[in-house]
Parts: sequence; structure tokens; C-alpha cells
Amino acid sequence: MHSTGHKTRPLHRSGAHVGDCGPGWNARSIGICLIGGVSEDEMQGKHPKPENNFTPEQFQTLRQIIEDLSVLNCTTMGHRDLIKITNAPPKACPCFDVASFLYGADLDETDFPRNPQRPSTLCPKKHEVTEGDTLWGLSKTYGVTVETLMRLNNLEDSVIHPGQVLSVYEFN
Repeated sequence: MHSTGHKTRPLHRSGAHVGDCGPGWNARSIGICLIGGVSEDEMQGKHPKPENNFTPEQFQTLRQIIEDLSVLNCTTMGHRDLIKITNAPPKACPCFDVASFLYGADLDETDFPRNPQRPSTLCPKKHEVTEGDTLWGLSKTYGVTVETLMRLNNLEDSVIHPGQVLSVYEFN
């Protein structure tokens, strides 16, 4: 337990887990780390090969943490999923598909403890425009193209106004 009474870093303090994904991601995301996930025997280049070797207890704890964070009304994804969205340097973590873990798609019943009825919870789907925001700046912050932002928000040009609420992601 942390000396402040928290089991982890307080949620209001920025972590240092997804800095390669673009400006501001560490401040507006929460990193959950599982110990393991690599082979004890096989190497992939200079690093151990990713391997889903987490215990049922680790998955149970992960599910509980995600459920506890669901009050934040955000989206849950793996680090590798955010990397795909933001075009950051590739990583294999986590070594399992988070959506499958949460919703049970294409998994054997014994693969992960899961609750497919649970709503998704980590990065914002909306952004309220503030003075000085531009579509170009938001595209860099959220790792999407200006064209995607325009399409998601039915914009005919790149003019945006303070107070306007924009969709910044399209999740399937």
C-alpha cells in the first residue's frame, strides 16, 4: 500500500505508460499492469516472446479493477490497441485481446473469467473544444486524422468553436 493510503498511484496523478502514443495520453489514461505475459523459454529478438501465461487470479483482479473504474464512463483497451489508433511504435502488450477478455468473442469458456454484460470502461470518446483547439491539434492529441474527425462530426470544413463537443473515436 502506498504511503498515502492508495494501493496504487492516485488516479489524479499522471502515469508514464503510453507516452509514445502522443501528447496528453499519460494524463488522460490509466495503466493497469499485469506481471508476466512473456515466455520463460522463447525469445523474440532481444526480448522474451509474448505469452498469455497470466493466472486466473490475475484475470479476476484485472476484471475487478476494470469494473471499479467503470464509473469513469470511458473505454477500456489494451496498450497495443491504443498503439494501433495512434500509430505509436508497436508493442505486444498485453499479450491477449482485451475486447475478447471483456466480451468473450472467439474464446473458449475456460480462457478468461468474464462478464459480457459489463459495459466498456479508458480513453475519452468525446472532446469539448476549448479556446485555441484546432482539428489538426486534436488529431495529433488523439491520434486520428483531421479527415476522420471531420467525418465523425459531420463537419464540412475545419472550423470548430469553444464549447462544441466532438467525437474523437469510432470504436466497433
